[in-house]
Amino acid sequence: MKRNNVIAIALFSQIAFAHGAPIMYERTDLVTSAVEQGVLDIDGLSDTFSGTIAFQKQCISIPVNFTCEFSLSTRISDNGTEMAIKLSDLASSGPGWCSGITAFNPSIPWSGQIPYSELPTRNPPPAVGLYDSIPFSLYDVSFMTSCGSCAGTLGASYTNAGGGAINLSGSLPSLPGQPVGNCNLSGSLKSDSFAYELWH
Repeated sequence: MKRNNVIAIALFSQIAFAHGAPIMYERTDLVTSAVEQGVLDIDGLSDTFSGTIAFQKQCISIPVNFTCEFSLSTRISDNGTEMAIKLSDLASSGPGWCSGITAFNPSIPWSGQIPYSELPTRNPPPAVGLYDSIPFSLYDVSFMTSCGSCAGTLGASYTNAGGGAINLSGSLPSLPGQPVGNCNLSGSLKSDSFAYELWH
């Protein structure tokens, strides 16, 4: 074996050891069925995730409920120790207040991390694994509605089931000086373009 090849293998081994087992991904184009596989890295995968969200906001002591369609720019990446998820550019549509719901701080993405230790080790697809819902917290989540704004940390989870989904569920308190009433929401977001499978 050539000396350069030995050095290259040694360097790769050191990088792999320092990085830990990387997160792998497979995504299938929903239109063409083309399959892409690779190693998730710091640049990550960018996409648009959307879905139906049950949204409630108390307004002057009256809970107001709507079923809205949310769409968010989504980036899933691997920073070397955890899987990171960032959501931004919220767009909402639907009845009542839905079309007026925006992010209170649109320049700050909603972000969360899942440590390697919480991602099951598995074999590549189609082996079974990582279909259980993996909980994490989304930070810097904010909403501006027709009856005040809310912000805080929101419960979330990721699952490979059904082609990959980010599930949202929780309650955010109203911001100081805003009309009293939490923003409560629950629902799932999925890619508009791909079916995802992630494993570690």
